[in-house]
Parts: sequence; structure tokens; C-alpha cells
Amino acid sequence: MNKHSSVPYVLLIDIEDKLAEIIYEYDAIELTQALAKSVNKEADAKDPFISSTRDVLRENIDCLSDDEKFEFIAQVQKLSYVKHNSELMDAINKLAK
Repeated sequence: MNKHSSVPYVLLIDIEDKLAEIIYEYDAIELTQALAKSVNKEADAKDPFISSTRDVLRENIDCLSDDEKFEFIAQVQKLSYVKHNSELMDAINKLAK
């Protein structure tokens, strides 16, 4: 994690942890790879059999700039299974503030 990041690390970790509880490794890879690709970056974690969901999220989100991290969270917030998870939505809303 970038030490000079404007993204509150504790809130980002909380979101990653909560998201990891409701999605599989493959889904985490798909989500993070898609965003990284859209901003011409390469997300490192690609093998769902090597990493846990939490590790995939941390490693792949870490390659993003602060603005891209906020964009990732904004995109995740739109997913139906995220919208129905009140704890995750609360964490996302805290980060958005």
C-alpha cells in the first residue's frame, strides 16, 4: 500500500475484508483485472488457486492509483450482491466521505 495514499488504509482494508466474505477468488480476480485493464495497468494476482480472496483484492487493488481505487469502490458499490450487504455498503459510504 502506498504510504502517501489519500485513501484511508483502514477503511480500504475493511472494504476488502467485507467484500472477500461475499465473493470467491475468481470473482475478485475478474473484478480487479477488469478495472486494472481499463486503466492500462496489470493486476498481479491472477491465480485463484494460489491466493485467498482477501489477498487477491489487496494485491490487485494496490496496483491502482488513489483515483482508480475510488473508481473501483464506486463500481463495486453498483453490484447487486454488494447493494444487499448493509455492512459492506456502510464501509463504502464511510470511505466515500
